[in-house]
Amino acid sequence: MISIKYKNEATFWAAALFTCIVASGVARGTDDTRSEDGLDFFEEHIRPLLVSRCYSCHSNRASSLEGELKLDSRSGWSVGGEHGPAIVPGDVEASLLIRSVRYRDSSLQMPPDRRLPDDAIEKLERWVQMGAPDPREESAANMTDHALTPGSTAAPDPIAGREHWAYRPLALTAIPDAQSSTWPRNAIDAFVLSKLEEQALTPAPDADLRSLARRTFIQLIGIPPTVSQMEDFLADQRGDAFELLVDQLLSSPGFGERWGRHWLDLARYADSNGLDENFLFREAWRYRNRVVELVNEDMPYDRFLLEQIAGDLLPYESIEQRDAQRISAGFLLVGPKVLLGIDPNVQRMDIADEQLDTIGKAVLGQTIGCARCHDHKFDPIPTADYYAMAGIFTSTQVMEQRHMLNEQRVMERLVGLGVTGSQLDDDYENFWRNKKELDGRKRSIESSIKQLEGGKVDAFEEFARVHPEAVSEIAMDHCAELAERIVGQQLLLEQLSARLANPPAIPPRAMIPGEADSIGNEPIRLAGQADRKGAVVPRGFLQVMTTEPITLPEHASGRLELAQWLTRVHTGAGHLTARVMANRVWHHLIGSGIVRTVDNFGIRGEAPS
Repeated sequence: MISIKYKNEATFWAAALFTCIVASGVARGTDDTRSEDGLDFFEEHIRPLLVSRCYSCHSNRASSLEGELKLDSRSGWSVGGEHGPAIVPGDVEASLLIRSVRYRDSSLQMPPDRRLPDDAIEKLERWVQMGAPDPREESAANMTDHALTPGSTAAPDPIAGREHWAYRPLALTAIPDAQSSTWPRNAIDAFVLSKLEEQALTPAPDADLRSLARRTFIQLIGIPPTVSQMEDFLADQRGDAFELLVDQLLSSPGFGERWGRHWLDLARYADSNGLDENFLFREAWRYRNRVVELVNEDMPYDRFLLEQIAGDLLPYESIEQRDAQRISAGFLLVGPKVLLGIDPNVQRMDIADEQLDTIGKAVLGQTIGCARCHDHKFDPIPTADYYAMAGIFTSTQVMEQRHMLNEQRVMERLVGLGVTGSQLDDDYENFWRNKKELDGRKRSIESSIKQLEGGKVDAFEEFARVHPEAVSEIAMDHCAELAERIVGQQLLLEQLSARLANPPAIPPRAMIPGEADSIGNEPIRLAGQADRKGAVVPRGFLQVMTTEPITLPEHASGRLELAQWLTRVHTGAGHLTARVMANRVWHHLIGSGIVRTVDNFGIRGEAPS
């Protein structure tokens, strides 16, 4: 996947690295001390809460402004109302807004109709503790929360939005003529030198060979060279010794482990769901190993993305290829997912949101998740576009009802591998599905044997008392019958105990998505609430990067088409996909991306250097 070889053929995205640099020669934007994470938290949790519970009384849209307090702008809560500033950034206890929503003071309780849920209050407290990051610089007159009513004239314009640098097509730019003709070794050096010369600066001296080798080892495989490796390199007098060292490191297993980890971080990889119970994903390791393997194979990035998003839908020539592609699609299953105590419809939308948010940031450098509750405030992503893409993921199954811990539970979807791989091994599943019943049968047989053994003695004594003259013959026959029944029960007990003590081995299986039983389009959820449905939106992609009509198959989720759209350069989002990955490589190699906000290429992100 990650190809920075000197002599080998470049992959899809590596060829775009130069273009990413030269096609985006814009000065950096102004510095913003507010963290991107904080703004994301505001957009995802705080703005929807303020819109749904506060704006009716505390905004420019309110028919009667209560307490002279506006909460639809940063300046509104900062200046405050009759009681002064509503929020003291970083100080939860001193913030009037927090005191009012906690309902501890009978004279100051907001909202007045009913107390907010505990989780909503906790989010407000966390937001204030973070410093109350809020991008709404002006009042709602300039930046309205219009997305509660889809179709508002204030909605972002995806067509006009194509002028933003990140959405423009890739283009070659002439290499600048630097004054020094000896220092640049390649086109990238020429751009660097040109900027240095604008500031009357000269390049730093080249690193010595020892430093160069050490840096290269750490960058490519994550560990420094051994003494013998360093000595071998320093003793190599060939003119291409450094290039050979790079090729050697790129071919080592450590390269996939080092650089695969970067993708696994983006893919929110973990061995558990990370929420509610933090339940163990026993088969997540297969996805991890597959990513490392693909990096070491130097799979082109466009093919890599196809497998990550739709590997289970791609054609294959062998069972081995089918299983490998399916495991790649585990990308959609790993990550935080609430498994218990949640309404199925809410869970379905939350999972789609988590998948959309991940793909948006990791692949496109876009904060798509901000459009779940309202039209995006900065980027040309209407709420309709969010639900057009959400329909693709709600039409994809990543969870299933499965028997675990003696009960039916919603778990990660597992599919068997190998020749029988369309479903899991029936013997294994049946054993755990029926284990509670088997345990009960075992206890019942043990009790029956105990009763029979006691009954044999009791029956003999009773019969001997009533019929002393016939006790020998009849009693012995009766005891023999009881003994035979006991032997039969003991045989059953042995067989059942052996089965319980030796459960079937876990069959080869993996976390693999599939097409949902019900394929369909999603309605817009007003304010992001699952039970407040607006207009139904046909499944599709982001309009700002869609230049031709999109028609998805009626009886398929559209994931395959989405993956293809993400990797098409001229008629899809491939130009942005390439820029984002090239920038990530630069970020990991240099320490700072060409675009420093690596997850956000939108309006609120920084412009490229």
